[in-house]
Amino acid sequence: MQPSLQSDPHDYRAEHWILPQARPTRIRYRVLIVLFGLAAFTYLDRVCISMAAPWIIRDLQLTPVQMGMVFSIFAAAYALFEVPTGWLGDRLGARRVLARVLAWWSVFTAATGWTQGFSSLIAVRFLFGAGEAGAYPNMTRAVAEWFPQKRRGMAMGTIWMGSRLGAAITPPLVLFSIHLVGWRNTFHILGVAGILLAVLWYLWFRDSPAEMHGVNTAEAQYIADGSSPLTSHSAIPWKLILKSSNLWALNLMYFTLGFTYYLYISWFPLYLVQHRGVSLSQLALYASLPLLFSTIASMAGGLVTDMLILPLGVAWARRSVGILGCATAAIALTSGILTQNMHASVILISLAAGASDFILAAAWASCADIGGAAAGTVSGAMNMTGNIGAALSPALMGLLIEKTANWNLTFLIAAGLNLVGMVLWLYIRADRKLVSQSIGPVTPVHPQSST
Repeated sequence: MQPSLQSDPHDYRAEHWILPQARPTRIRYRVLIVLFGLAAFTYLDRVCISMAAPWIIRDLQLTPVQMGMVFSIFAAAYALFEVPTGWLGDRLGARRVLARVLAWWSVFTAATGWTQGFSSLIAVRFLFGAGEAGAYPNMTRAVAEWFPQKRRGMAMGTIWMGSRLGAAITPPLVLFSIHLVGWRNTFHILGVAGILLAVLWYLWFRDSPAEMHGVNTAEAQYIADGSSPLTSHSAIPWKLILKSSNLWALNLMYFTLGFTYYLYISWFPLYLVQHRGVSLSQLALYASLPLLFSTIASMAGGLVTDMLILPLGVAWARRSVGILGCATAAIALTSGILTQNMHASVILISLAAGASDFILAAAWASCADIGGAAAGTVSGAMNMTGNIGAALSPALMGLLIEKTANWNLTFLIAAGLNLVGMVLWLYIRADRKLVSQSIGPVTPVHPQSST
């Protein structure tokens, strides 16, 4: 008797049947590679302004407080539009919404190079943040559509690895571009590249695996893993979101993470130059280290959280990764700030950044686990609160630097928030779904033949 996919849709071996006619295609991994690239590009655009900050401050004659406001206004706009854009993805699909997100933020990336002063820069960066909002909630929605629960940690870890790799290559890439064509033209080039990516994404991607060319019935069944396809919903489930202590814990935890991590991609380069005495020639390497650590850690966290599902269950598989990451980040960040040795400080702060990103896949996979049909909205709510923290941290940093000349204080506050995040993970239950969906056999709309 030949094996059949229907014999056990939850069996991991279903991905590896020997019979050619039963073997799932692997289009989902092509989707993941493209999402990896999009994530890398989002952070290249986002971190670019941090590396260009010394030139922007000089040419536009900005104060530290004004530059802190520029960093913060992006995060504030990003937070404001996260939930609506996440909901829009649940309603319209990630294909259309991500294409709009890519095109919008790319236009205002280019416009950053046209600014002439503080007011125009603030306005452009607000619109940039509003445009980029919803990118990761819609990637999460795509993961919920294209990967079964047992592979979502790996998928989200891959996406966040892409984001950190993009951020890591930004310092040397942007510094080279600035020296070659100037900081204004650097933003223009990135803007044009993003618009081209938006067009390519829209032409290629499909929201449902059943609608994507090349996906066979076996792959559609493997992705579904015994569940019915996600459906759209027409209204934001505010009542469910506001009443869920589970989501409150998840969102507040991500606030602590957002506050901490945004310091690494906003003020950290200037911290190295002004407080640790790093030269501009060394800056590209040292500013990249936290992001290189994060690149490795984000993928590792995704693999670990998926690996722990079988022995621990979904709730503790996500929770244990979060607790370990928060505790390590708090210890490493405190040690890095207090040590007198510059090289040890950079390594320890980089380790803290990596520990924070070790959490990411577990957090975003939890959004897909808890959100179900509202995965985009739930992840948008989480990322909104994370970006409120991200908006506060650079503005507070700028204020403290100007008033006290104490670079360490905000980093120590961030370390304390890491410990708060560790406690909040104890109350997060990824096994409790916010929006239920019916369970039944999957019938793809137009499955492709496997032959």
